[in-house]
Amino acid sequence: MIFAWWMACICDAYASVYYRRKPTLDDDDYDIDFYTLEPPRLEPVDAQNPMPSPRVQLELLGYYRAAHSLARTARKMSRHLWKPIVESDGIAYDILCTFSQELTQWRNDYLQLVGIQNGSVGDWDFVSVSTKM
Repeated sequence: MIFAWWMACICDAYASVYYRRKPTLDDDDYDIDFYTLEPPRLEPVDAQNPMPSPRVQLELLGYYRAAHSLARTARKMSRHLWKPIVESDGIAYDILCTFSQELTQWRNDYLQLVGIQNGSVGDWDFVSVSTKM
């Protein structure tokens, strides 16, 4: 369910950028904040509740944060693009630089966690790479 929620957030954010309209969802519309997740426990609490698998830990600490960050950046972009004056005047250079910096920061922080691993470059296919993650 959490995966579906973040896909809806990202789709809404990028649809608003693409169609130059206000985003339907905003940060104030939900109270899920994956930036405050506690790091996973390194030792199991008891035999009944073992530690989460490395894949679950990666999803909790990497994928959802990456999705949240990317959705926030896209919503910020759409807030500037939907304004009618942008069609005649364009986007200010400093705002464009801000978008570029935020996307570069996202790439530096999250691409290694959610993207194709370095060893997969070359002869690969989507199914084999996504099953290794």
